[in-house]
Amino acid sequence: MKAVKAPTAAAEVPAARERVSEELGFIGYVEGIYLATKGGGHVEGAVPAEDCGH
Repeated sequence: MKAVKAPTAAAEVPAARERVSEELGFIGYVEGIYLATKGGGHVEGAVPAEDCGH
């Protein structure tokens, strides 16, 4: 992965925050997939199968 330099100007801060937010969302997504393939674990925000309405 390419290293990302820290923002050096106030104008760069919102873009840096957005990038971090997107990266954390992606990490959570991948972690959810990993836990699902392992057949266990709690995924934040997941709905138990009996409550999903299917």
